[in-house]
Amino acid sequence: MLQLTLRLLVSDSLQLDEAEQIILSQELRWGYGSQPPLYTWLQAGVFTLTGKGVLGLSLVKNLLLFSIFALTWLAAKEITGSGRSAAFATLALVLLPELVWEAQRDLTHSVLVTALSIATTWQAARLMRRAASREYLVFGLVAGLGMLSKYNYLLFLGAFLGACLAVDDFRTRLLHRRMGWAAGGFLLVSGGHLLWMATHGAALGSQVDSLGMNWIEGFWAPRFKGVGRVASAVLLFLGPLLPLFLIARRQGSNPGSTDAWCAAWRKVFLRTIVYVVAICLVLALGFKVSGFKPRWMLPMLSFAPLLLVVIWGREVSRRALRNLAGFAMLVAVLILVLLPGRTYFAQQLGKFNRLNYPFAELAGELKTAGVFVGGIAGGDRLTGGNLALQFPGSRVTVPELAPFALPEPVLVVWDATRHPEPPADLIRLVQPHFPDFPGNARPDYVEALLKFGQFRSMRLGYYLLGQGGTFEASKR
Repeated sequence: MLQLTLRLLVSDSLQLDEAEQIILSQELRWGYGSQPPLYTWLQAGVFTLTGKGVLGLSLVKNLLLFSIFALTWLAAKEITGSGRSAAFATLALVLLPELVWEAQRDLTHSVLVTALSIATTWQAARLMRRAASREYLVFGLVAGLGMLSKYNYLLFLGAFLGACLAVDDFRTRLLHRRMGWAAGGFLLVSGGHLLWMATHGAALGSQVDSLGMNWIEGFWAPRFKGVGRVASAVLLFLGPLLPLFLIARRQGSNPGSTDAWCAAWRKVFLRTIVYVVAICLVLALGFKVSGFKPRWMLPMLSFAPLLLVVIWGREVSRRALRNLAGFAMLVAVLILVLLPGRTYFAQQLGKFNRLNYPFAELAGELKTAGVFVGGIAGGDRLTGGNLALQFPGSRVTVPELAPFALPEPVLVVWDATRHPEPPADLIRLVQPHFPDFPGNARPDYVEALLKFGQFRSMRLGYYLLGQGGTFEASKR
């Protein structure tokens, strides 16, 4: 609730992923370029209640962040049977920087897929205890939702199921004929999107550049780079938890017959880590993928706090829980200060961020200049999404995402702070409908000071095109 309140108070401008959701949620589709549709469906549903704006965006994000902690508690309680151990695993999440900082700063799909990865672990634990048809069906439904959240969920699911199959206690459950219920649940949820994928191969590969695949630098250089990035991502993600792992190993109970359940899960989690790293190394060595980042590990290794408590044993000590709770409170307070502080004190820090961008003021300048729009062709997601928010009822399309049809007049607009001329991909987006664009016409400009800044400003360049009709955006 504090995070939500502070986000509403800090700025009415949007982060990049927030602006993207303003654009994508204009229509319900089976797929949105290189991203599955579930997050956008959730966001569109909340917008029907709150209206498009920061409130709806922050509500979805913070509810999903809360669910990550809640689901971790449920999974740990199911596995260990101890409320104290479940609390310890939940509090240990604050040691994952990608969750307590990056996910709250500017992530969307990664937050959803992380919640569903942990939900998968929880439901798997329920299935292993109670092999009822209902548990298999629910497992399949959760896996289908994971597929609709973000595609790297499939890497986690493959590694996790492979680890479960390698453990004798769980193999019989997964090879049981009731797995047909799980397969049915998976297809029931994700079938429509799978059919969409079969006919939208180009859209799925629209952001393949983010993987960092490099076939030009030679044979070994990109591969060594990819292996280094994998090692760095895993170590940066798990590194803050290492002190707790050492404490757990030193103070944890030795697994005996009463701890056979925890011992089995310890094998599953350790092997899942090995399999995740192995899959990433195959991508690096076989396909020259070098764009690995610590946040990519969020859905694939978010079970690490669960590994902590099964290494520890069935019951974490009161002292350990109390110490971790105090540290977690310190981290929570620090995050509550730093997140808004980086925007409020950007001038003093000498580093501005996207929440400092004055889109409301720039939209006011456009309206003062007599600009009224039916549609917006934005130079990028950030500009297009923010201005669509400032012009209620307008529609927006940008070169980076699947096109949307726009009513005229169309505001063609881009960030002209550094580049006064419209970017080439924006020109290509507009020209099929306005062949002479930009011709000899000169753009107009508006400018405003950055929020909480006194010396730096942001500038937008724009054209206003068309007097009526529909702008059918298309990509060449």
